[in-house]
Amino acid sequence: MSEANARIELMEAILVRAADALGDLGAPVMKQFYAKYPQARASFEAHGLGDPGRLEASMIDSTLYCIMYWLERPMEIRLILADQVPHHCETLHVELDWFRGLVHAMIEVLEATIPPEDEEARALCRFIRTGLDESTDQAAATIRRRN
Repeated sequence: MSEANARIELMEAILVRAADALGDLGAPVMKQFYAKYPQARASFEAHGLGDPGRLEASMIDSTLYCIMYWLERPMEIRLILADQVPHHCETLHVELDWFRGLVHAMIEVLEATIPPEDEEARALCRFIRTGLDESTDQAAATIRRRN
């Protein structure tokens, strides 16, 4: 098995373990996120059009997609972020830290289900977080260049 395939399988195992331990990841991720960014709740309420829970679920799904497929399709994820980061920041006035913070909250929730001795899984989570952070920063740089 190639190293790439081994990493993909490890990520799948991390996700399955988290789902088995927690069920729906949405509630613990949003709890973690709002603990760090309580002011973001008002943005979800404002943009949620009367149903902020539905917007939260959509954002959780998008974040999970980026994390799940970073190893297999990093270019696709970079393109998604290149589109979504400027849109959220410029049009919806979402702070860049909130965008990054939702990714971090999701990864922290996943990491909490990893056994302490499984350094390989923890390293993979750090690798994905770093890649998504760098791609988010690159997407944000396009905003600064336009302004």
